[in-house]
Amino acid sequence: MEENLKILHVVNRIGNGGSESGTIHLSCAQAKYHSILLVGIKPPLDIYAGIADELLARLKQSGVEYEQLNFSNLPPGLLVSAYQLLSIIRRFKPDVVHLHTDHPEYLYALIKPWVDALVVRTIRNTVFWPTSKVRGKFAERSLTKAITAHFTPDSITALNARRAEFGLPPPQTNKIVPNAINRHCEVNQEQSVVRYQEGKLNLGFIGRLTYQKGPDVLLEAIKQLPEQSIALHFIGDGEEKQTLEAMSESIPQLIFFYGAVPYARQNIKDFDYLVVPSRYEGFGLISLEGQIEKTPVIAARAPGLTPSLPEKWPLLFDNESSEQLAQLLQRLIEHKDDQSDIIKLGFENALNYTMEAQVERYTKLYQQHL
Repeated sequence: MEENLKILHVVNRIGNGGSESGTIHLSCAQAKYHSILLVGIKPPLDIYAGIADELLARLKQSGVEYEQLNFSNLPPGLLVSAYQLLSIIRRFKPDVVHLHTDHPEYLYALIKPWVDALVVRTIRNTVFWPTSKVRGKFAERSLTKAITAHFTPDSITALNARRAEFGLPPPQTNKIVPNAINRHCEVNQEQSVVRYQEGKLNLGFIGRLTYQKGPDVLLEAIKQLPEQSIALHFIGDGEEKQTLEAMSESIPQLIFFYGAVPYARQNIKDFDYLVVPSRYEGFGLISLEGQIEKTPVIAARAPGLTPSLPEKWPLLFDNESSEQLAQLLQRLIEHKDDQSDIIKLGFENALNYTMEAQVERYTKLYQQHL
């Protein structure tokens, strides 16, 4: 990493989810070697204000500059934010513009003819442009020559298929750059929010409460278990929260909703099992965090999620199958097996995904194409 590069990362909004927090961790790690500017194209949501404040403080502490836009899907706000992003690029003069998720990609596509920099996009999902085919086709056409980095082969297959639906060929360059986690958990001074229930199987869910993340699948599963055998802990917020809370009222289990919590990872160790029932992922970052925190991970066989787990992982259920998940949980309730071998297997797997390795991989990728 001899060459000091100027790298501009563009994300959706701070505090919104794993894509943004992962980019912040990457930016902070890169700042040891390169000059980094991070742009959030939308202000943080009020429900994630505490998390956003912590992440912004981390950027400042690491020497990463931050600027915020006020992106809108429609003119005039869309054009204003496009002009603002172009102005930032002209002022910062980056060697690399690194895009993360769909709205930053679309915004960049509007100004692409006026930008002279290497463009890299990191693909963080396996579902693309689900609600906006016209914008998706425009952005994908504009980004055909961008260096396209993927966490897993699943996302390469999915992106190529979506581009084919748009009548476009695969990107000129598809590269695998595995996701990464921090080796050590960052904590605050407050105690865990988890109200652990002795005598019950304590299950944890951490993530946005959205259809993609599958919290409804988890609730449907625990409906099928013996009454008062489970304590289920939800850490996160999202548009499905009220629906899930209403659904939980008719389920005879202890269910806790803690909302969005800063430093959520520090709570993982307080669960008996971390459940990741996502329907699809770009990469199972929360799965890796469970493994590194030595907590057994129960996961769906979902695109982008299973690659985060070791081969032949025993705690899997078919995607969207609440019945299989219920059967798996029933076995865990009845047998209370020693999971030390599984914990060791997961921990050793997670050690392969260090932030230092990701920084080095991206630096080599940048330098190869500059």
